[in-house]
Amino acid sequence: MLRESRSCGPCSDPLDENTALVDLPWLAVETVELLKVRSYQFIEIDPTERSTLACNVLALGNKRLLALDENAKTNAKLRAAGFDVRTFPGSELCINGGGGPTCLTRPLLRG
Repeated sequence: MLRESRSCGPCSDPLDENTALVDLPWLAVETVELLKVRSYQFIEIDPTERSTLACNVLALGNKRLLALDENAKTNAKLRAAGFDVRTFPGSELCINGGGGPTCLTRPLLRG
């Protein structure tokens, strides 16, 4: 995947070189196969957090992520996988507006 990719769907931008946050039931089979061929590991969102934009996480580099407070279960999975997850309340700014941390930024050069 591209370092400058932008995603707001069932798959996050890459979290690091080989990890993607996914909503697997909503991801196209072709996309899953492509990511597996490229040796990506998947962290699946908690399905109860789909409507609160759990896949919309901003990767800042060096295993640092920005995510919404509302997605505590998914954030716990990310932390268990070794990511430093910083959060902010998104109920008004993101969830009501339909865009999470990734959608609120311009493209970032990570590294």
